[in-house]
Amino acid sequence: MEDITRRRYFLLAGVTVTVSLLLSIIVMEVVLRWSGSPAADGGRLDEGLFGYDQRLGWVVSRDWRGRHVHRDYDVQYTTNGFGHRGAPITSTKQPGEKRYAYLGDSFTFGMGVNDADTFTENLTRRAKGRAYHLNFGVPGYSTDQEMLYFEDRAKRFQPDVVVLVVYLGNDLIDNLGPYPLQVDFAKPYFELENDGLAIRNTPVPRRSKPAALRSRSFSSVVLQGVATDQSLLGRSEILRRLGYRDNPPDISGVLSNSAMPSIALFDALIQRLDEGVRKINARLVVALLPGRSFVHDPGSYSGQYQNFIRGLVAQRLDTTGIAMLDLGGELRSRHEKGDNDLYFSHDGHLTVHGHRVVADFLELNLP
Repeated sequence: MEDITRRRYFLLAGVTVTVSLLLSIIVMEVVLRWSGSPAADGGRLDEGLFGYDQRLGWVVSRDWRGRHVHRDYDVQYTTNGFGHRGAPITSTKQPGEKRYAYLGDSFTFGMGVNDADTFTENLTRRAKGRAYHLNFGVPGYSTDQEMLYFEDRAKRFQPDVVVLVVYLGNDLIDNLGPYPLQVDFAKPYFELENDGLAIRNTPVPRRSKPAALRSRSFSSVVLQGVATDQSLLGRSEILRRLGYRDNPPDISGVLSNSAMPSIALFDALIQRLDEGVRKINARLVVALLPGRSFVHDPGSYSGQYQNFIRGLVAQRLDTTGIAMLDLGGELRSRHEKGDNDLYFSHDGHLTVHGHRVVADFLELNLP
């Protein structure tokens, strides 16, 4: 009888410990998932950074100063009288002065870092008055808006070199329609017709993204029905933070079909931009900038997509003679050598250190 009681005791104790352990894991999983969700980010940007523009969709406001608080950073942004980030500068270039104009999105603008820490400010400071690196980055922009921004605004600053910073994560996707994947504002876009590019959705409407387009995502646009379900282990936030990753299948075959319309449109946009740059006797350089998944998780669907786009764009630019700088190779190489401070872990933008690394690379490779 005593043996039976002892066995029951140990059985009950074992069950209790197992259940307690499982409950603890479930609670930890829920907490970690919540802490990684947008609702838990605590991100807050002071109002007024963006203003409506009927041709471009939105622009950065002039003479604005505000604070951006996020779980990854607490920073200040300042814009000058032209609506660009950086110190004021006249539109008239001085004799002997060299100017670089950077077109890009939030990575170029410098989301997540203070004014002095953007890669453009790093480069201007290093030039010590010999050259100015002008930041025309606008968060949320894609190639079509960046091209229009050059034509309407940036070219008046008489740049010698125009650097188009292509964010591999979504720039080519967002070229395809009237609303970006991650932005609620409407935008202009272009379609390819027999006689060239035709602009659409202009004047840009002020209305927010329709409900029917809110479900549009990277998976629906790029993967087009490819099964993306992760295993139970792959969905675990605990294991993800410990470094575990599922091994997604190779999707190059799918990308060969789904990515081609965006590549054809990108080709036409680049050609038009290059023609405009040449008309002011300047030179176009295309810099390919990857997102965090390309560097940290190259086997992921996003990592594979970015690498695929990177290769195709490089091939196209090689045939045109337009100079290309591959930041993807540089940043991945740095990470593989142990540099883990290039991107913010939650926000995904470049850190202060990441901006310095980009500046290092551009300083060595720009004409």
